[in-house]
Amino acid sequence: MNRDEALRALVTEQRLSGANLILARMWVYQRDMETQSRTYAEAKTYYERTRATLITTLTMADSEGKKLSVAAAEQNAEADPDVWKAALGYRLAEQMVTADKEALKILHAELEKWRTERADERAADSFTARTGT
Repeated sequence: MNRDEALRALVTEQRLSGANLILARMWVYQRDMETQSRTYAEAKTYYERTRATLITTLTMADSEGKKLSVAAAEQNAEADPDVWKAALGYRLAEQMVTADKEALKILHAELEKWRTERADERAADSFTARTGT
């Protein structure tokens, strides 16, 4: 089950509400962030390896003894379609991790707001019970 399906199931199937829903959503995002972090690490490694392999190949002398400088090889490597695709996958995975982190920050704020509202309600109830109003 992917993240979106899990989030939908919390409301439709589990029928959670309040703090329980917030905590369940946090758990779903945390699990998704673990998956996205692994994808990010794999994508970054693939990009760096693809780029380094191409740079090494370009800087090695060819059969005529010609070779590129490291700077020229790096420039050519960045223009290579395979390196570009690897870089795109790496950046996308990085953004997915960042999005999950931001979602968790928002959920932490929602939980804190919920807790504050409950504490305010309890304080108001306590005041009402003491004063009889």
